[in-house]
Amino acid sequence: MTIEELRILIEELRALPKENEWTEFKENYYEPQLIGEYLSALANSACLENREYAYLVFGIEKRTHNKRCNKKRSD
Repeated sequence: MTIEELRILIEELRALPKENEWTEFKENYYEPQLIGEYLSALANSACLENREYAYLVFGIEKRTHNKRCNKKRSD
């Protein structure tokens, strides 16, 4: 996937009316254990919905789908 294809995909996901079984938005970093749990749940849900992929997108507000600035962890 090219950078441009990734940008297009993110804009398509942001255009969804809300999160769904296979798409989750997070504004900022979460604990590694939670990321693993989200990925597992999203992957299972995508499978049940006959979707080829699931998406966990960081830097996007959950309610508005506006872009947010992510802060990099420094530990």
